[in-house]
Amino acid sequence: MVLPAATWAEKTGTFTNADRTVHLSDKAVEPPGEARPDLDIFLDLARRLDLRDKDGAPLVKWSDAEGAFEGWKECSRGRPCDYSGLSYARLRGSGGVQWPCDDGHPDGTERLYAGGRFWSDPAYCEDYGRDLVTGASLSDIEYKALNPDGKAIIKAAEYVPPHSRPRRLGSHW
Repeated sequence: MVLPAATWAEKTGTFTNADRTVHLSDKAVEPPGEARPDLDIFLDLARRLDLRDKDGAPLVKWSDAEGAFEGWKECSRGRPCDYSGLSYARLRGSGGVQWPCDDGHPDGTERLYAGGRFWSDPAYCEDYGRDLVTGASLSDIEYKALNPDGKAIIKAAEYVPPHSRPRRLGSHW
């Protein structure tokens, strides 16, 4: 399925660099033809599918990019990638802010693993990873055996070809 989504300069939203710096990008130009921001396409699809939460209310509570960002802030609150201290106004007035950014770190956090604390510590992490070949979940016992010190694990796996090759449709993949 191909949807006529707008490119980055044709929509407003945030993006996060590999160094965890969150930036706000305001729409610079109108999208061409029938192209729309991907969030608008998602919201339209959610409405058409009549997606509901457990109480019967619409599943998607926001109607624009800033509302979606506010929703993400709440999802991330208290998590390693906490955005709760950010806002569109704050991002507009800066060159970007590194997460986690919360009440304890209102200016963001430059050093992610300060004090030798890692999110991969078996006592802190919520998931213990998967076998790279089978996809089977690792148990806490297997994970602790691989990672007793709670530092990063570098895994390698032999190449396994895909079960089937992509089909070419006309001149498009």
